[in-house]
Parts: sequence; C-alpha cells; structure tokens
Amino acid sequence: MSLNNLYKINQIISFFDNTKKCLFAVETIGKYDLAIELHLENTELLRKILAGFKDKFSSNINFCDVFLIYKEYVVKWSANSL
Repeated sequence: MSLNNLYKINQIISFFDNTKKCLFAVETIGKYDLAIELHLENTELLRKILAGFKDKFSSNINFCDVFLIYKEYVVKWSANSL
C-alpha cells in the first residue's frame, strides 16, 4: 500500500495484527510504503477485513493493491547448483 501519512504505519500494522490473520508486515521504500500478508480461509473474510481497514484508514491511503496467492512453490537453492 502507498500511504500519505507514514506516521500511521504502526497503527496499520496493529490493525492487521489484531485480525490474528497477519503473517508479516514489511515497511518498504519505493512505490509502496507497506506490505501486509494475510492468511485467510476465503475472499469473504478478506473483503470484511479490507472494509474495516478502509473505514479506519481511508484518509491515509494513496492506493492499496491486493494480490491473491493461490499456490506457492518451494525452490531449493544451493551454491553448488551455480
């Protein structure tokens, strides 16, 4: 997400932490100021959490992108494989 008030980052992280669904939060430099990863059972729960987030922080958000991850892969890397 891109924020217009970086002083709200701790409050935003606390909001998502209180959902008990937050896996991590990362403060970044560049197009996005903050990345949040949630592990959710369904998109209905995602919509509910995002609605609460927007209600509380909409005046602090420039934009917020949502990425749904359906599958992850494990890649084994070793220095010997180079």
